[in-house]
Amino acid sequence: MSYYASELLSPEEVTHLWSDIRPMIAESCASNELTEDTLTPEHILGLAVTGQCGVIGFFENSTISLVLVVQFCEDNGRRAASILAFGGQDMMTFKRLYWDYILGWLRSNGIEYIDTYANERMAKVFQKKFGFTKASVCVRLPLKESYHG
Repeated sequence: MSYYASELLSPEEVTHLWSDIRPMIAESCASNELTEDTLTPEHILGLAVTGQCGVIGFFENSTISLVLVVQFCEDNGRRAASILAFGGQDMMTFKRLYWDYILGWLRSNGIEYIDTYANERMAKVFQKKFGFTKASVCVRLPLKESYHG
């Protein structure tokens, strides 16, 4: 029988577990065409060790198997959270066991809503399994390339 646990990791724990966490964050960042060039695991590490984001680690039998990286922000006077990365294994087990607790923790900290950028496949998972609604569509024009409309 498996034993599951979740924990908001301290900056020191993130650094200590980085070799295990980094591949999960890298996969999450690479899966999103909006952030694959702008959000890297090293960027998230810098935010985590300076307390600018929270890294929630999910453990199965004392081994980290999934991470949720959340950054708090204010949006038009409302407190919000943004999921920067969500990666690893067995997402649905951890959703079933911990998602309601995470939402309660966010609410108790005055967070009014959660946003995330996601590719189409993950957007459907967030909508169907986690209760997100589609709020907008983001389009981007990279200016590093020449554009001649």
